[in-house]
Amino acid sequence: MRETAPFWSLATLVTDNDNPAEFQVSLEDMIPDSGKLVQGELSQYDAKGTPFSVGDVLFGKLRPYLAKYWLADRDGTAGGDIHVYRPADDVEPRFLNYVVGSRGFIRYTEAASKGVKMPRVEWMGLREFTVHRPNAIVQTRIADYLDRETGEIDAMLGKLDELTELLQVRRDAAVMKAIDSHFKGATVPLAFASDAKNFFDGDWVESRDQDPSGEIRLLQLADIGVGKFLDKSNRRVNQEAFERLACREVFPGDVLIARMPDPLGRACVLPTGLGRSITVVDVAVVRADQAKTIPAYLAYVLNSRRFRTLIESLQGGSTRQRISRSRLGQQRIPAVDLDTQRATVDHLDEVTGKIDQMLAKAAELKALLLERRSALITDVVTGRKEVA
Repeated sequence: MRETAPFWSLATLVTDNDNPAEFQVSLEDMIPDSGKLVQGELSQYDAKGTPFSVGDVLFGKLRPYLAKYWLADRDGTAGGDIHVYRPADDVEPRFLNYVVGSRGFIRYTEAASKGVKMPRVEWMGLREFTVHRPNAIVQTRIADYLDRETGEIDAMLGKLDELTELLQVRRDAAVMKAIDSHFKGATVPLAFASDAKNFFDGDWVESRDQDPSGEIRLLQLADIGVGKFLDKSNRRVNQEAFERLACREVFPGDVLIARMPDPLGRACVLPTGLGRSITVVDVAVVRADQAKTIPAYLAYVLNSRRFRTLIESLQGGSTRQRISRSRLGQQRIPAVDLDTQRATVDHLDEVTGKIDQMLAKAAELKALLLERRSALITDVVTGRKEVA
C-alpha cells in the first residue's frame, strides 16, 4: 500500500523577501515542462524577491499549466510569481522536484488557480495536494532512476532541437536568397501594399466578450506561425459582441502580422475554411490588392530575416515589447511585378515545403518524447511504477 501525505509535509513555502542577489531567476527564465532554465544570460531586476538556496524547488505560480519548475543548484533570489519550496529534512530535493513537475501536481495547480486572464495558484490552494511519500531511501532510488531515464530523453530532445535549429537556418537562408535581391530595387511602404484603409489592427476583445458557443472565430497571436497559420486557439465571440464592439472581419487571403513576440513580426496568410473571423488588437492585418501583390509573396517578404531583423530594432514598450502598426506600416517592401512574385512563391513553396515536412516530423517526435518524459515522471513519483 502506497504511503500518502499532503504536499505541505514534503516542503514549506519560503515567504522571506530580500534584495536581489547576484544570481536571479524570473518566470521568463524558466522553460515550460522541462525543469530547466533558459541558456545564456538570465533576466535582471531591481525589485526584491524570494531568496532560495541549493536544493530548493522553484515553481511558476502564474499560469501554472505551463509547468515551469527548477531545482536550484545555487543560491539566489526568485522574482515575482515564483513559489520557492524548501524540502523537509527527510525529503530528497530531487524527489520533490519531480513531484512538482508531475502531471498530477500541475493539474491540481490548474484546478486551484484563480483568475481568467492571468491565473495564479497560491500556497493555500495547493498545500493539501495528496502525494506519494515513500521513505528517504526510496525517494533517492526514485530520483536516481528518473535522473537516468529523463537524462536519456533530454539528450534526444537536445539532438532534435539542434536538428530543428539547423533546418530553420536552412529555411531562412532559402528565403533570404530568393528575396534579398528584391530589396535592392524599387520599394513601397508596407501600409500601401494595398492601400492604407486595408492595413489595420484587430479588435479589442476582452475575456468577458468571448462566448464558447459563438459563431465568429477570434484569431489570436498563437495562431500565427512563421509563414503558416497554426490554428491553435479556439476562442469565439457571438454576433451581439461583434456588433457592440464594432469588430472588423478578416478574410481568406489577408496577411496576419504579429506585433508582439515570439518572434515579433511573424506573418501568415489566412487560409480558407475558417468561417467568419476577427482577430485581436496585437495582430496587424494587410489586405493586399492582388492586382499588385500576391499575399503569399508578401508573407515570405515579411518572414525574411532581413525584414524581421529590421522591425525587431523598432519595437517599443517597457514591459510588453511590440511594434506599433504605424511604424510597421512605414517599413518598405519590394515593389516587383506579379510574374516575379509568382515565380518566387512557386520556388519557395517547393523548397520550404520539403523543409517544413522535416520540421513537422521533428516536432512530432519531440512531442512524443515530452509525453513519454511526463508520463514516466508521473508514474514513478506516484508509486504506480516501482523502481529497483
